[in-house]
Amino acid sequence: MKKILCLASSLVLVCFQVVWADVHIMTINDFHGWVEESGSSPGMAKLAVFMNDYRRRHPDTVVVSAGDNYQGEALSTLSRGDLVNALFGLVGLQFSAVGNHEFDWGTEHFARWNASGVQYLAANVVDRKTGQAPAWVTPYAIVQAGGKKIALIGLSTRETPGSTAPKHIKGLRFEDAALSARRWIRHLKQGRDRLGAPDAVILLSHVPSFQDRATGLIFGDELSALTGLKGVDAIITGHSHKRVTGRHRGVPVVQAGCFGKAVGVLRLEFDGRRLARVTPEVIEFKGMAGSMPADPGVLAVTETYRKRMSGLIDRTVCRLRTDLPFERSRDEQLTPLGYLICKAIQTQTGVQVALVNNGAIRRGLKAGIVTYGHIMGVFPFDDYVVTMRMSGKDLTSLIKAAVEGKDMRACQFAGVRLRVRPGTGGRQRIVAVQLENGDAIRDETDYTVAVPDYIFEGGDGHNFAAARDAHYVYVQLRDMLVEYLEARRDIDAPDIARLYGNGPGRGRP
Repeated sequence: MKKILCLASSLVLVCFQVVWADVHIMTINDFHGWVEESGSSPGMAKLAVFMNDYRRRHPDTVVVSAGDNYQGEALSTLSRGDLVNALFGLVGLQFSAVGNHEFDWGTEHFARWNASGVQYLAANVVDRKTGQAPAWVTPYAIVQAGGKKIALIGLSTRETPGSTAPKHIKGLRFEDAALSARRWIRHLKQGRDRLGAPDAVILLSHVPSFQDRATGLIFGDELSALTGLKGVDAIITGHSHKRVTGRHRGVPVVQAGCFGKAVGVLRLEFDGRRLARVTPEVIEFKGMAGSMPADPGVLAVTETYRKRMSGLIDRTVCRLRTDLPFERSRDEQLTPLGYLICKAIQTQTGVQVALVNNGAIRRGLKAGIVTYGHIMGVFPFDDYVVTMRMSGKDLTSLIKAAVEGKDMRACQFAGVRLRVRPGTGGRQRIVAVQLENGDAIRDETDYTVAVPDYIFEGGDGHNFAAARDAHYVYVQLRDMLVEYLEARRDIDAPDIARLYGNGPGRGRP
């Protein structure tokens, strides 16, 4: 039976079609600590009103996350996820997949997160010493809802080792998600859990999925391996920050974008003990955030944390005269914000060239007063800076590979100028590299370089084996940027056009 569900208040009326089912699984993914309203993200207080109203109407709802819960905004980052977990408790969120960003602070916080009421699930994360799941995670959980037993198998993406600092996942092995899922599906179907065989098996994963907007086609390499498994009734995905809802090889798949801008729902309908139908849906809040009501309890908890941290996050750093936007993608070229960040590192360390991986920069900055909290939103990671020496030959190779994103995540830069030609797929091909002042880079001459420790240690596919005299500067990257901006106070957008030129690769760019 289908009805129209309307969530009403004096401020907003949100209506959508609902299939009344036996069990509802509500999911968010890639929340990244966006507790407070920002842009098109309604924030947790408004999200909670929707989620709790849904749960009241459907007491058989299980609330889960597909991972990447904490690292992003200042309040969440500074509280090491405790604020987000406190708010998850107010919306009944019980289980989470392990996203790659759950490892941004190592593994020491998992025990506390689990104790707070959010149980982390990962069937393919293994302790190398024991060959078993680490103590702070469990492969699966069975939850009872609507008189049915629903198994949730947690899965991390194979991209985790390449997108995580090696020191934070030391001693762990990430197995193939499909192979691990197959093993635990067999375990469950054979009734080897103390609760017996489940009535449905859902993969709660941080595996990426994608969907063609024109055709509705859902795709993804890791996803394809999972939908090929027998015994999978639906898959919850994440990591790619996409809106995905539909079926792949007949298996329902859902992903709810990112930052709390939407929720995903799986509606499970049973015929007796037999699962008859699973209906996936994504409910978006686009254009509605401004008029959605806020939960007073969530606001109160958030304000408690904000008061504790206001002396730091509300501290004024500088004033921007213009917006400095930043949109992350693998093909991202140099941006004014990226150059400004790298110039800060170059200046603060005294090196000739600075690089920062695109993935370290999470968002842009708006014109006006910039606070330390805003800088934390740009740089939520606790990266330090490493300085080193490289030959001109190795430096040129590094710049070409890092800026073009060849076999590694692309980087922002300062200290060099590039001569480029049009390449394939609309990308530019670098044909010459010079120092920013126009001097030639000589193959046998040594040059000083600074990068975040994350990529120096191999993150995002980078390789600094050719570097010499490496030294860790134990000042966090964001604090270098803060010190640089505070010394200048009023900031204009840098002119980066002068750093590019076109031609055959001779003479000045």
